[in-house]
Order: sequence, then C-alpha cells, then structure tokens
Amino acid sequence: MTNSELRTGDHRSLWVLAAGLLVVLIVLAGCRKDDDGGAAATGSAPSGTPTPLAGEPSGTPTPLTGEPSPPNATATAGATEPTATPVAPSETDAPDPTVAQQPPGPRTETATLAIGGRERTWLLYVPSTLPAGPAPLVIGLHGGFGSGEQFERTARFNEQAEEGGFLAAYPDGTGGFPTWNGGRCCGYAVRENVDDVAFIEAMVDAISVEYSVDPARIYASGHSNGAIMALRLACESGHFRAVGAVAGSLEVAQCNPSHSVSTLLIHGDADESHPLEGGQGPQSVSSVDFTSVADSMAVLAPAMGCSGGSQDSVNGAITTTVWLGCPPGVVVELQVVAGASHNWPGGVPGLIFGSDPSDDLDATAELWAFFSQFQ
Repeated sequence: MTNSELRTGDHRSLWVLAAGLLVVLIVLAGCRKDDDGGAAATGSAPSGTPTPLAGEPSGTPTPLTGEPSPPNATATAGATEPTATPVAPSETDAPDPTVAQQPPGPRTETATLAIGGRERTWLLYVPSTLPAGPAPLVIGLHGGFGSGEQFERTARFNEQAEEGGFLAAYPDGTGGFPTWNGGRCCGYAVRENVDDVAFIEAMVDAISVEYSVDPARIYASGHSNGAIMALRLACESGHFRAVGAVAGSLEVAQCNPSHSVSTLLIHGDADESHPLEGGQGPQSVSSVDFTSVADSMAVLAPAMGCSGGSQDSVNGAITTTVWLGCPPGVVVELQVVAGASHNWPGGVPGLIFGSDPSDDLDATAELWAFFSQFQ
C-alpha cells in the first residue's frame, strides 16, 4: 500500500471517529433531557423550565381522577401542577390554638420555676381527656405546713378533673413548713415577704405555654392558708375568673380587683383552727387573730361589685348566703357547713387536723360546679 493510500485511510478513519462521537453526544443530550423531565415530575426543582417538544403538552399532566393533588395545589379542573417555588405558610398551616399542644394523660407532671430568687415547684395533673378547645385550669393551694402533693391527695381534684376535663395544678408554698403569703398569714412566707401572687401568675403563664389554657376559665381554690391566698388572688391578680376558699378568710387590708371575680367561701361552724367568728381557736397553729368570715364577706362582696344586700337559704346542714346586685355573670356566695371542722369537707380523712372531714358537703365537687358556670 502506498503512502497516499495510507493517508486516505487515515482521513476516512478520522471521519468515522468524528461521526461516532457526534452520535454519542446526541444520545447523551437526549438522556439528559429525559432526566430533567423526570426531575420536574417528582417535585425536584430543575434549573429552568424545559421547552416542550412539538406535540407535547405544555405542562405536567393533571393527576388522574382519584389521585391526590400535590401539596399546596389548587384543586381546579384542568389546572397544571404548581412550580416548586416556595410558598409562605398560610394561617391554616399554623397550629390550631384551640387544640391542646400536649397529649392527654392521665399523668401528674412536676415542674419548677425560678422567680424572686427562689426555685418554685408545682404538680400538674393532666386528665385522660381534654376538651377539643382550650382547657380550664384549676389551681389548688394547700394549707399551712402542707404541700402540693398532700393537697392533691386531700382534695381529690384529680377525680373531678377526669369528669370535668380540666387541668389541675398544685403549687408548693415556701419555707421548711410551707406557707403562703396571704397578707397577715402565714409563717415563713409572710416573714420573708414572698411574692406568691407573682409566682402563681407566672406558674399559670408557664402552664399556658405548654397547654392550650382558656384564659376565661382559670380558677383558684385553696384550704386554710391556701384559702387565704386564693382570696388575695381574687383581690390582686387579674388572671382568675373565679376563686373558692375553704376554711379561710380575707387577710389583706384592701381588696381592689382589676375586674369582678366570682367568689365562693365554704366554712365549718365547728372549725377550731380557723374559727368562723375570727380570732384564734383551741387548735390554731398560727398566732394570727383571723378576720371573721362575716367581716371578710363584708369587704369581698362590694369589692366584686355587689351592692344589693344578701339572701340566705338552708338545705340540710348547709346555710347558703348569696349577695345581690352583683354585675352580670358575677356570683359572691358563702356556704356554712353545720358541725364541720377545719378539714376539707368530703376530703380524704385522717391526714391532718385530727377529726374526719364532714360528709355533708363535697367541697371539691361544689367548687367545680361553682367554677364551671363561669366561662
């Protein structure tokens, strides 16, 4: 073979090689286009919108009947799938504030809060079922020398919470023998001027962060020194719709509430620790001369806007006094239980104060019936 023939063969080989490379490039370009089309179908954002070939539809096919629409898609007949451009969340995407943010119980949680240079603690009972909307919250304040755990057992609000579907919180007072600063009573909390109003309000706020709490249905209850504290809350805190006090009295000099608070006092006429008539009794554990229940009500009723006198009724062992001329939706009431001692009526017997509690009234059920009428 001559050199001229070799050169001619080389040129032909080069042309064949170039043609082969061109075919490969065309095939690769077609594959890449297919890949880009597949990415757009699965929701991945391609870099630009490919131009459809002649005869192809100008968009992603509409899902077949019965197939779910893609997220954020508008279910309009004939509409194409939206692009992958991020969409700002709408109000409907936000958590529903009317639904409890935590799962239901039943369970008792322990919580702490640093306030006023102290570490404060409480228990929170979550019932088996909470309402679909915001839940009521009941605060239970133990008596002097008690604790949240003790009051949880004594008052049995957990059982009522199961029936009523509300959260029940049991905070602890301060000191080695825990007390509340209810004004003139009692103990360590008064001596150290502990701001228990601020603590209880902060506790309510903390619970409301974790759970959907109805601000119009927050109630405070208490026994003995806890009852004194509950009445102080009625006078000084704007957090509560109603309060209930068992075996307590008003021990602050003034009562100037930011709004009228429905108030129920329950007291035994045989209470020798915190006498109905005031002063000290033979079983008093505090050196405080308590304000009488009558004088307490004489301050509380007008402070809550009641200006029409009072009306009494008797049902068995219970004498009920209801104040008249109160603002709409406000009730101020006193129930005196004949023969009842200082113990929580209807509560667990034998825990404190020696004698068994009266069985003529279930104070827990009565308080919840009172609270639940205010929404």
